[in-house]
Amino acid sequence: MFSKKNEGNEFSNEGKGSSKKIIKFFKSTKGIALLAFILGVFFGNISSPSCSEDHEEVISNQTSVIDSQKTEIETLNSKLSDAEPWFKMKDDEKKAIEAENQRKAEEAKKAEEAKKAEEQRKKEEEEKKGYDTGITYDQLARTPDDYKYKKVKFEGKVIQ
Repeated sequence: MFSKKNEGNEFSNEGKGSSKKIIKFFKSTKGIALLAFILGVFFGNISSPSCSEDHEEVISNQTSVIDSQKTEIETLNSKLSDAEPWFKMKDDEKKAIEAENQRKAEEAKKAEEAKKAEEQRKKEEEEKKGYDTGITYDQLARTPDDYKYKKVKFEGKVIQ
């Protein structure tokens, strides 16, 4: 079945004229296809540096993202180290501090409400006055920016 002689194989290296066999192989369709494939791979790799430039851009973007995330991690770690004493406190101490913070927040809220009420009262007084502000024409002529958006009432004649 299998003979030691390779008589049917035209591409074997046995015997003289192996260079003729190689030339015959490259003249065949299979040889031309193999040669075209090898040349295509070679020239395809030469003409593809544009892909590596895109990869460099992506790599630089990813590197900047990594750097920003590292700085964020550092800031969060510093905040965690600042809050570490809070975690070590007892529950009673935590409740006392929370009550103090709540009391301060309520005082700030009351102060804000009082400030708003005072502003509202001043605004209502101005509305009651209306145009009777006591601003004279001479004052308005000297410093108009001081009386911008104020209500003004004048009496007099128009001289032409």
